[in-house]
Amino acid sequence: LSSLNNWVAADLKIKNNKIIMNGYNLIDYKLSNFSDILNSQKSTSLKANMFIPNNINYLFSIGFDNANKLYSNSNKFLENKNKIWETEKNRKKITSEYNFDYKEFVNHLYSEAGFFSCGNIENEEIFFSFIKTKESIHASSLLQRLIDSKKSSIYLKKEINFIHDNKITPNIFGEKFNFNNQNYFIEINDFFIFSSSKDNLEFIIDNYISGNTLENNSNFNNFMNNTLNKSNVFVYFNTTRLFENIESNLNLNFNLDSLENFTGLAYQISNNKSYQINNLSLFYDDEYKENLKEKWFYQLDTISIMKPQIVYNHSLKENAVVIQDISNKIHYITNNKKFSWTRKLENQIIGNISQGDFFKNNKIQMLFNTRDKIYQLDRYGRDVEKFPLKIKEKTSFGHSLFDYNNSKRYRIMIIGNDNSISNLNSKGKNVLGWKYSNKENINQELFHFKKSDKDYIVKSSDKKIELLAINGTSRITYKSESKLFNKNNIILDNNYNLITISNNALFICNLDGSSNSIAINNLDSTSLLAFSKLNNQLIFSNKNKIFVLDENYNQITSKSFNDNIINIETFNEYVAVKTNNNIILLKENKIVKGTPLNYNGTCNIRSVSEGDKIDILLTRKKILYKYQLE
Repeated sequence: LSSLNNWVAADLKIKNNKIIMNGYNLIDYKLSNFSDILNSQKSTSLKANMFIPNNINYLFSIGFDNANKLYSNSNKFLENKNKIWETEKNRKKITSEYNFDYKEFVNHLYSEAGFFSCGNIENEEIFFSFIKTKESIHASSLLQRLIDSKKSSIYLKKEINFIHDNKITPNIFGEKFNFNNQNYFIEINDFFIFSSSKDNLEFIIDNYISGNTLENNSNFNNFMNNTLNKSNVFVYFNTTRLFENIESNLNLNFNLDSLENFTGLAYQISNNKSYQINNLSLFYDDEYKENLKEKWFYQLDTISIMKPQIVYNHSLKENAVVIQDISNKIHYITNNKKFSWTRKLENQIIGNISQGDFFKNNKIQMLFNTRDKIYQLDRYGRDVEKFPLKIKEKTSFGHSLFDYNNSKRYRIMIIGNDNSISNLNSKGKNVLGWKYSNKENINQELFHFKKSDKDYIVKSSDKKIELLAINGTSRITYKSESKLFNKNNIILDNNYNLITISNNALFICNLDGSSNSIAINNLDSTSLLAFSKLNNQLIFSNKNKIFVLDENYNQITSKSFNDNIINIETFNEYVAVKTNNNIILLKENKIVKGTPLNYNGTCNIRSVSEGDKIDILLTRKKILYKYQLE
């Protein structure tokens, strides 16, 4: 905001939902302040919000209708500041080497230019500048002289071009746009967006395609409804980020919760004959509470089809996030970047990542499998001892890891594609005394539970659920006359009953060996099951609705959503409902404020950080986000 302009008067208005300061300053036609270069320009409305991501820190935008006059005034302003020499030097160098004419390019600019930053105190801040053109084809043809095609690429059908002018926006608009090394650009709807790397612009493309932009942000739109529709200078601060940065950088300890209803701060300047009108707006939304806060984001190399996993790092004494992208690269993400790493595998990870103290030395390793190998990695991503081990029959299922008596005598179960079950110890050797030899169809991963002094391994097929002992022999078998849809979940309730779906009914298996079916309205073969241990409630879905049953299988309540449900999970007192595009958190059957959150990849709900706070990990294209429920 330095050298922007000088107010000569101001009024203060305090209303129920906003604080407004307004006044004016005389235009100095000798151009002593930055806002003076916009004299006689018509005010314009903000359009860049169509591609600017939600998680910006601030935005600085200028509006104009005569780009040539603005360019001329910008040069005069630099002369007044004795800073034109460096800019002219840069321009002449580019013109001489690449025959690029700035004046010709400026003639194609139209109505808007600016810059913004993204990232929070847990991310490195990244910067972007942008300009709007009358028509992108002609503007692009001029920039062709600067483009190095060998360093350019295509991402999601968008060209990311490298240009030899890394200061094109400051060379046109002056020092306020002075972000060095902005060699890369993309074009979106006649806007040219510049930044210092391909990754930065892939981030913009991902958010634009995902709709994760200011244009689709209801809080930002409510805020904009309380500002001037048009202006020549528009400065916006994300107040949540602003207050967090003030607290962090100035080591102040103040109550952020008391400020969270302030949803935006804007400063606008608009021309009016020989003077400019100034407006400073701080908007307060009494109903707004940002229950979910974006804590960080992480860019993957490609998109991911793997659910983000939470693992414990015993050295850091904190959790880390693990995800694999479709190029088979594992990303191990910690708060301290020094301990983060990546590693590429031959194939995709199947199922979940387990952890154990496999050497009984209080050091934790990760365990997972691909279709043909079992891996055991340490916290640095290195293979442990003889791992990876080859799976003889290959597999389509994730492994199961059991520690029957919490004695660290781990057992690794692998279901082969021939329906065999291999039982391995933590060293990867076959366990002696394992007696399972049945080759009947198995349709989901094994899981284990214990009641009193007995262990049960749950194995399922299309018409049968079987409980195995720890040596692989059969304990109890439950047979159904009709097909079991247990791929949609087998639930273990608080009474140690196993529950799944069969022919529009619940198929309930008791540990005394009996089973029975209970017909339930709205239950069908596509339904998904979940169980809240805390509330002792069974939850199931039907298309776009969920239904909640009590311990006697009587319906308590139901809730409808906009799209069909593809997954239900419970975590503590929360129910997470996932549709094709959104994740919704429910508490006491009410939608938690801050959700739905949109995603177009995978998601997971767990506690990443210490304490009781709930974290939502989700992907949008190739970006992994962590949101935290306050």
